[in-house]
Parts: sequence; structure tokens; C-alpha cells
Amino acid sequence: MRVDAPLPEGVTRGDTVNLSVRPEKIAIDEEVEPGMVSPDGEVEDSVYLGVSTQITVSLGNGDRVVALEQATYRSSPENRWEPGTTVKIGWHPEHCLVLR
Repeated sequence: MRVDAPLPEGVTRGDTVNLSVRPEKIAIDEEVEPGMVSPDGEVEDSVYLGVSTQITVSLGNGDRVVALEQATYRSSPENRWEPGTTVKIGWHPEHCLVLR
């Protein structure tokens, strides 16, 4: 996957790196906005944490992303993500931390 993210010193465009994105910065499905990095994935697991739900998404190439969905007054138990559900996730490139 290619991502246009800020590069730390010593890393050049085209290098293979690992990316870190805080879970609360990751949008799921209808929350994905234009301009976001937005791969498709499959829900592996979801854990209801009370104030949020932690969703683990497989990107199909061995990579996984963990997202946190904030619970709101509209949330209900039926809105939790089921394993096997295909989803689009997204994050803004500036929220990436490039790791060597």
C-alpha cells in the first residue's frame, strides 16, 4: 500500500516502512471522507468496551488495523461489527506515524 505521509529523517520516498495510526483516528464505512487513505478490509473481531468498541480489521495481506468507534446516544448493541463483515476503513495521511 502506498501512503503519502510525512517522512522522518533517513527515510526516502519508496522505502518500505511500517505505519502506525492511533485507533481513534480511524474511520469506518460511512465515516470515511474524501482524501483519506481508505483500504477495504474484513472485521476479525470487535470488543464492546462501554464508551467505545474496539474493531480489528484484516486488510487481507497479513496487515491488521485496530479502530475505536466512540459510543454515542445513537449506539445500540445491534450496531456492533460482526466478524466477517467487509468494511472500508480510512484515516488522514497526516495521522500516520512512519516507523522504520
